[in-house]
Amino acid sequence: FDSAAQLVPADTDNGFDTYLFDRSTGTIELVSVAIDGGGSNASQAQGIDVSADGRYVAFSSTSAALVANDTDPAAAAPYADGNWPDVFVRDRTLGTTQLVSDDSGGYGLTPAMTPDGSAVLYVGATTVNASPLQTVYRRVMATGTDQVVSLTSSGHPADASLPAISADGTTVAFTGYGTVVSGLSNPSVGHVYVRDLTAVSRSGRRSARTDAM
Repeated sequence: FDSAAQLVPADTDNGFDTYLFDRSTGTIELVSVAIDGGGSNASQAQGIDVSADGRYVAFSSTSAALVANDTDPAAAAPYADGNWPDVFVRDRTLGTTQLVSDDSGGYGLTPAMTPDGSAVLYVGATTVNASPLQTVYRRVMATGTDQVVSLTSSGHPADASLPAISADGTTVAFTGYGTVVSGLSNPSVGHVYVRDLTAVSRSGRRSARTDAM
């Protein structure tokens, strides 16, 4: 959960931070740990997810103090202070924090993680036909590779948000806006779509498919 309260001694700032409450021990742990060991001193953005065993916590934050390699685009609305949100994963066992959304233009929101923590979905920035939009990426944690998974039926990145991922990481869901599946009515309020990342076409080639729900 996020809180502006200073719930642990290490958190000496007045900004929002992400914490984890262990119900089995009754303890509270700071998750958004800055490089200096203190709190992030920045408002959190959108979304928190945790692995099934509680080891990994994915969260979004506008803080630039969590990792050394966090670089953001130039200041612009709605982030006029230049602190753009990114998605991070905290390994509570190793005590390390990793930047996940580093390939999405310094913009990352609403993480969704597989139960084992091996893959993380997040909403990042992209450009289609010279128009900026938000789309859903999948980060494979072991390799550090990113893949756009919210694709239209024609194979282009869809304007999308609110991702979810199956336990085995092979199926994703998202809310898409505009024309995502050709031949369907796609109102501006959006539809929910499911994408099978392992679908095989009749030719035998892997050809992931997007379906409306």
